[in-house]
Amino acid sequence: MALLLNGANQYAQIMEGLFSTEPVLCMAWFKSSSQTANQRILTIFNSSNNRGFAMGIDGAGGDRVNALKSSSTGAQDQANSSAAYVANQWQLGMAEFLSSTSRNAFLNGASKGVNTTSVGAASPNRTYIGRGSSADFFVGQLAELAIWFGEIPSDDQKMAMYMDQLSPLFFPQGLQHYWPLIDSYADVIGGKFIDPIGSPTFVEHPEIHRPRRLAARITGL
Repeated sequence: MALLLNGANQYAQIMEGLFSTEPVLCMAWFKSSSQTANQRILTIFNSSNNRGFAMGIDGAGGDRVNALKSSSTGAQDQANSSAAYVANQWQLGMAEFLSSTSRNAFLNGASKGVNTTSVGAASPNRTYIGRGSSADFFVGQLAELAIWFGEIPSDDQKMAMYMDQLSPLFFPQGLQHYWPLIDSYADVIGGKFIDPIGSPTFVEHPEIHRPRRLAARITGL
């Protein structure tokens, strides 16, 4: 099962920022029903100034996956994948933040878009899944949300995650948070349970391959 969001008032949250420095890789499988709305998949920000990090899709800006960073001083820029996502199909989005001058966006393990604008530090204290800091609600389904710190998967490994539909558990080095979103809001790696807002529901989940010895722990089977 995957998390179904209505694009209006449904999302999930953690009342803390999960990271504040690079390098970081964020990923999620997504199935959006809109190619006209700007939507955020993951937002980690400071609630007093809405500054921080975000992974999303810009339906109003070319249907690209993006990796956005904004600093406490107001600087902001984003990387955009070189290819567009397709509505109503499961796809893999990734936002990679390597340094203050390097961020990349990926669609389906490839279509890498690069941004090198200098954007300084932020001090996130809140995390949203399925919306931006002030709006940009996601409409559709989300699954397999993961975050790596420090040691992050290579570009070849990113492609393998898409081509072979591999769980993040196959790449444990640096994996800090993982929400499979299979009938549960549990983070099976970092222990950060997310709180649902607006009564979202769970529906079909994409087919994902997991290490056999851990499959029962994730699915509960």
